Amino acid sequence: MSDTVLSVSRLSVSFGVKSAATKTVAKVVDGISFELNAGEVLGLVGESGCGKSITAAALMGLLPSPPALMVAEHILLGDKDLSALDESGLRQVRGSEISMIFQEPLTALDPVFKIGSQLSAVIRRHQGKDRKNAFTTAVEMLGRVGIADAARIMKSYPHQLSGGMRQRVMIAMAMACRPRVLLADEPTTALDVTTQAQVLARLADLGRDSDTAILLITHDLGVVAQACDRALVMYCGRIVEQAPVAELFANPAHPYTAGLLAAVPHVSREGVRPVCAIPGSVPHPAALPAGCHFADRCDRADNQCRAHVPRLQSLEESEIAQPHRHACFHPLPKAAM
Repeated sequence: MSDTVLSVSRLSVSFGVKSAATKTVAKVVDGISFELNAGEVLGLVGESGCGKSITAAALMGLLPSPPALMVAEHILLGDKDLSALDESGLRQVRGSEISMIFQEPLTALDPVFKIGSQLSAVIRRHQGKDRKNAFTTAVEMLGRVGIADAARIMKSYPHQLSGGMRQRVMIAMAMACRPRVLLADEPTTALDVTTQAQVLARLADLGRDSDTAILLITHDLGVVAQACDRALVMYCGRIVEQAPVAELFANPAHPYTAGLLAAVPHVSREGVRPVCAIPGSVPHPAALPAGCHFADRCDRADNQCRAHVPRLQSLEESEIAQPHRHACFHPLPKAAM
């Protein structure tokens, strides 16, 4: 799990925001960088509106310009720079080398076509198979994602399936061509806990079998703990912390990460730990404060935090192959939680 398949450097996304009197720019993704390794599940976690889904859409080249303005030093998928490709070039890699599972499968699937038609079309386009072989491959993929009655599902319309079934179909569609990178945007939204666990397990199994790198986007730290190897914590468009999952949960360095963990219900032999909400609210992307965007909600912030932007830096005790990095002038001490 050491081969880098996706390298993102200084990715930013902005939108123009018009009001009655003025036009301002909202920077929703602010110079983020990260790497994704073959066979790895990397979690991108943060509150709703922090820029997670926009990041995924930018990586796929799905943001219309205008209104979006995307800039990046590079987005390297192997030896291809996705940020330099035109629409024709992006169509060649979407589905075959990089795929995406969208947040709501009922809206992502075409309601007027049967599942078999939609899944077969993906396979025919990217693998060049004829109808018969594409249909056979589609049935096999549905079986691989845990659908027992694949023949019936192939003849069904999206609205005839449960949420869990639709999500499995989306996974089958995204993994049909064994892409190098899979972007999974909230793949377990609105699913019950049992179905969520099954979908995540199936997704991880397929990733390992195909050596596919997975970027799992979620606001649920329970999903991160269950499914991810490493995690990136995002706040107001910036990566504020990154670490292996076990290290992140045991020793959060950024106050925002600690706040997210404190907001999760926790039951132990000692009883139920009180849930603590993070004070304040997330600022609007068009009116972000200078310096650290979290400063106004942080009890450790000082004038330095409000005037300067902290950069990601490694903790001294975490100088390892996958270092623990944080963007904070006053990080929490080890085992502060």
